[in-house]
Amino acid sequence: MKSRKLILLVLLFSAIFCADAQKVVEKIVAVVGDQIIMSSDIAIRKNQLQTQGAKVLDDCTIFENLFKEKLLLNQALLDSISVSEDEVESELERRIRYFTQMMGSKEKLEAFYGKSVLEIKDEFRIEIKKQLLIGRIQQQITAGVTVSPAEVKEYFAEIPSDSIPLFNTVMEVGQIAIIPEASKFQDSIALAKATELRTRALKGEDFSTLALIYSDDPGSARQGGDLGFQERGTFVPEFEEAAYKLNKGEISDIVQTQFGYHILQGVERRGESVRVKHFLIKPKITGKEMEYAKLKMDSILKALRQGDLSFEKAVALYSNDDFTKPSGGLLMNNETASTFFEPSQMESNVYFAVEKLELGQYTDPQYFATPDGKKGMRVLYLKTIIPQHKASLASDYDKIKAMVNASKQADHLHDWFKKRIEKNYIKIDIAYNKCSTLL
Repeated sequence: MKSRKLILLVLLFSAIFCADAQKVVEKIVAVVGDQIIMSSDIAIRKNQLQTQGAKVLDDCTIFENLFKEKLLLNQALLDSISVSEDEVESELERRIRYFTQMMGSKEKLEAFYGKSVLEIKDEFRIEIKKQLLIGRIQQQITAGVTVSPAEVKEYFAEIPSDSIPLFNTVMEVGQIAIIPEASKFQDSIALAKATELRTRALKGEDFSTLALIYSDDPGSARQGGDLGFQERGTFVPEFEEAAYKLNKGEISDIVQTQFGYHILQGVERRGESVRVKHFLIKPKITGKEMEYAKLKMDSILKALRQGDLSFEKAVALYSNDDFTKPSGGLLMNNETASTFFEPSQMESNVYFAVEKLELGQYTDPQYFATPDGKKGMRVLYLKTIIPQHKASLASDYDKIKAMVNASKQADHLHDWFKKRIEKNYIKIDIAYNKCSTLL
């Protein structure tokens, strides 16, 4: 599981510094319109594949892939396709959030990469913008591609019996979670501390230093509380309302959210994106609250195992985990945006907890932490398991349809590339002029 995380982390961005690339004699190997391909681009792409543990492609195949990307990028610029800075920032933040969750925390992400989150985002901002432009022009080119049920059936019927794809085992896992609330006494202590710190900030103490020392949001605390640019809808409503009202340098009133007490300082606003600093003071959860949560979970589990309570009803009545309750208690696979996981896609602690369960069984109560750092108790439920099997139209229609759609889009793109080459200035180094099947 851990190796898969590292592979996916490398895929977070399309350009990774490669020491081997420095050893390559640097030269231009192709010009595609206004875009160029350098010899180091090929070396870097090859190094990416090696780092991912994937099959390392030959130089010609890598060159052709880069050639197609440059052709798409050049066309996007010719067509005046644009992406806003807000879109770039949003995409950077989306990827950071995803891989922060996979690594476990921002600290682990930063330690793995050797840079702060803000430095990572700044380093790859231009590359992400290029990726978005390429994605947008590709979507426009293939927008008219559709797949009919007849095409799906015809495609599947033409697959030789010994070539029918084998789909891996997938599972759906549910979660009933109890996140204990802090006592009124602990809440009053947190509010008093937040009030004191806000007063100190208003009197001139450095906001970033206060955040670094006192904030209970470790990810932003290391950045002096700086959250970077965020678009509307990123924050919870109370926090967002306060953030968009602040002028540069202005300090907010105390803002209470589900996470605790926040103090914000305005940094900058760009249209519908805002950048603020903040520090968070959380009411403490004591052992007493956790013990109560465990006793309650023991009682719920007993009713579940005796058949007096269904999983769905237990989620509706008792679960208060904001990350899984909206999906009916089912864990969501961020890679596929579905509730189904292959074993290798699961967090290791989840997989090891459910791998020996029979269908419909529950784990014993276990301590866990939500992606935003709240601690609680949960039981996991094995709702569905589909063993490894050969594809069939009855059980895998959507997957087969996706395969047909991908094939038709690839053919459509290939035709587009052939036509577009005739209308663009193309110059290729002699070492690569036989590499592209498009030429």
